[in-house]
Amino acid sequence: MDTDSDLIIRGPKDNSTIPTESLGKLLLDVIKSSNKDKAIFINGLTGECMTNGDLMEKSIKLCKFLESGMNLKKGDVMTIVSDNNLWYPVIFLAGFATGIVVNVINPVYTIGELHRLLNLADPKLIFCSKEALKSIKQVSKSVESVQKVIVLTESSYDQIPSIGEVLEQTKVDVNNFKPIDIDVENDTAIILCSSGSTGFPKGVEITHKNIRGSIIYMYDPVYAEISSDVTSLILLPMYHIVGTLGTILAIYSNCLTVVLNAFKPQLFLETIEKYKIRFLSLVPTVLQFIAKGDLVPQYNLDSLNYIYSSGYKLDKEIEDGLKKRLKNLKRVCQIYGATELAGGCTMQLLSRSDIGGCGVLVHGYSAKVCHLKTGEALKRGETGEIRVKGPGIMKGYIKNEAETKASFDNEGFWKTGDIGYFDEHGALHIVDRLKELIKYKGFQVAPSELESILNSHPSVVEAAVVGITDDRVGELPTAFVVKDENCSVTEKDISDFVADRVSIQKRLHGGVKFVKELPKSQNGKVLRKTLREMAK
Repeated sequence: MDTDSDLIIRGPKDNSTIPTESLGKLLLDVIKSSNKDKAIFINGLTGECMTNGDLMEKSIKLCKFLESGMNLKKGDVMTIVSDNNLWYPVIFLAGFATGIVVNVINPVYTIGELHRLLNLADPKLIFCSKEALKSIKQVSKSVESVQKVIVLTESSYDQIPSIGEVLEQTKVDVNNFKPIDIDVENDTAIILCSSGSTGFPKGVEITHKNIRGSIIYMYDPVYAEISSDVTSLILLPMYHIVGTLGTILAIYSNCLTVVLNAFKPQLFLETIEKYKIRFLSLVPTVLQFIAKGDLVPQYNLDSLNYIYSSGYKLDKEIEDGLKKRLKNLKRVCQIYGATELAGGCTMQLLSRSDIGGCGVLVHGYSAKVCHLKTGEALKRGETGEIRVKGPGIMKGYIKNEAETKASFDNEGFWKTGDIGYFDEHGALHIVDRLKELIKYKGFQVAPSELESILNSHPSVVEAAVVGITDDRVGELPTAFVVKDENCSVTEKDISDFVADRVSIQKRLHGGVKFVKELPKSQNGKVLRKTLREMAK
């Protein structure tokens, strides 16, 4: 950890030998130099296997279809709306190699949410799961850019062509394929979803260079021991930054990676035992299950060596429980990051268990802590807003120049919206959230979106939503509602009203509480801190 002064803290310089080139060329070169018969992805539920050879052939065939079959060009967008499956790495790789931007969206989003996000990305092609197809068929009619929908199955489904059939009909000379030239610093590779700071989900543009920055630290033995000999598990959604990076890192490291599409306790434990998983990247909710779940002792989890936690703070009690229960566990590492950072900016060191918090800055990053009112940079140990600069910082929010500009300060540091400090070791400690976003199971839930829905209910006079701390899931979205005294509406009525209009992670898991009035400041601003106190 290098420091220019007490005001700016810097991580190590980027001395990586990883080429600064398109992700398509970078990853295809790895696959071509690897054993084509080696399994690289396995579906943990079905046992379906994808080898290096399969991945290369399918992804290059998809490149041919995109360029010749659909006449898509560099900069065009294709969207994936699906839970985890083995088609994700194929589509990622094809997008990276052709310069076609890959947009990933949560498949449980409502029609309204899908409509808003698809109109932001303007995809010409949508890949979706069978489960999401009904919604996609409905919403794609009102998205002018969409030319085609393909279902992620081997054969056609509900009269929609399948990716399996498309690739079967596509002929290409795999050995002579070359990825197109990419401006790695400016060309967008992926568009992910993030709520930002103002409410409705935003499209976060991540470049090829941004992703390279995350590969660098995850492939550095100072932070992680990942190699072709490691077996890892992807459980977190591939449409989430952690799942996206896990997929890309699996290809780059050429390690065997088992993919699950949902957390089912028995299957999860069976998968770790059967495939001898060594590397896990999870949110604290699942880690709490491993540390305390009654089912866990029935399975042999001795293979687990490294666990990485992200999304929100991991309690020491859970970490201690993991160490006690998993006898071969070498390290539990916390990561601090965001979608807008294309991953993490701080990470705990494997060899330094004495350095706590969220770890130290990774390669190429610098950070400062700023006074909440004046924006003035503060000294080490003082608490303020964390601001960072580095290789993973997003290109911006798509079609939202104003929000992009507002998220950076005049020195080019991205405003994280989180409050914390750096200690004497250079470790970051997060103590509170400046943003009002609620983190539920690692998902960002915007109070303003829920409040807009609540206030549209005819029996609601006024409403406010806050996150209530919960050891299992991070924060529970909880509504405080002033209702019309002449109405007989119940808490359940209000909760159901919201549930019908949002995806599951945005529902009011903390419940609805009726109040006579919302606590407010003299200027009329709702006192959210007071609401949190009222909920205790």
